[in-house]
Amino acid sequence: MKEQLTIILHEDLDAANLNQVIKIKSCAWPYSYEDQLDWIERHLSPKDLHVLYHVEGQPIAYLNLIDTTVWLDDKQVAVYGVGNVCVIHKGQGQGLALMRLATDFIHTEHRLGILFCKSPLIPFYEKAGWSVLECQACRIELPPAVHVMVSRRQTNVESFRYEGILF
Repeated sequence: MKEQLTIILHEDLDAANLNQVIKIKSCAWPYSYEDQLDWIERHLSPKDLHVLYHVEGQPIAYLNLIDTTVWLDDKQVAVYGVGNVCVIHKGQGQGLALMRLATDFIHTEHRLGILFCKSPLIPFYEKAGWSVLECQACRIELPPAVHVMVSRRQTNVESFRYEGILF
């Protein structure tokens, strides 16, 4: 099976790839094309990344990486925030493959990956090598039953601060 990632800066996203992104996202979240487009335009910045996972040349899964920073133990750290993880066909391992490849990319960029995860999805992300962040002083407002997960095993920190929008 031939698999690959296509990683595109938001500012470089062309119409054909935008259509693929919206097609995949619509399988997970059945909003209209216009609503999907509006969400993308309002929530992504020019330096954020679109990540398409292809099998045998066909895009079948998607996520975006938000280029941002967090504070860990009083150090500002460049991170990629993972959002909108979705696949055309659930339950076939494609989301897990996408997450593993995207995590490898994040680490080759010398970044930490973070994501905000609802409790029932924790086991999925743990299979991809992610861990729930445990901290003494987390300074972030999260909805109930939403957790911060990180792409490395360093999960016990004194403090964590993030001040942007949830992705």
